[in-house]
Amino acid sequence: MAVGTKSTLVGARAAPTTSGARLNLRRVLGRDWVAAWLFLLPCAIVVLGLIAYPFVSAILLSFQAKLVGSPGVWVGLKNYEDLLVGRDLSAQFLQSVRVSFLFTVAAIAMKFVLGLAMALLLHEQFAGRTYVRALFFCPGLSPG
Repeated sequence: MAVGTKSTLVGARAAPTTSGARLNLRRVLGRDWVAAWLFLLPCAIVVLGLIAYPFVSAILLSFQAKLVGSPGVWVGLKNYEDLLVGRDLSAQFLQSVRVSFLFTVAAIAMKFVLGLAMALLLHEQFAGRTYVRALFFCPGLSPG
């Protein structure tokens, strides 16, 4: 090796240090990620408390035979079996599924046709088009 030249290893990497890992984490998450998580924490707690917990509780409750005021008895999939093929409620349940499906399809079709008709109307050139557009879009500007 000549005097005054540096020797480098091609393809070799230095072992990552904790400061390098911290620097990569900061680059990926941003410099204020700790503050962001502190601000998001109350919202996450509310979401878990008001949505996730009741959802999981309802699923667990659906596997139990329970009367108000008495402890539940675990019956597994028996409730679902009775609902689908039982002699008491299966016909009513399947009819309610059919009606719900029909209502959903009809509502989606009507919203699609009505929305398309309104879009075509607002696209046409006519006197007062600006005012009609304002009337259509005003409800979207008000809260609630």
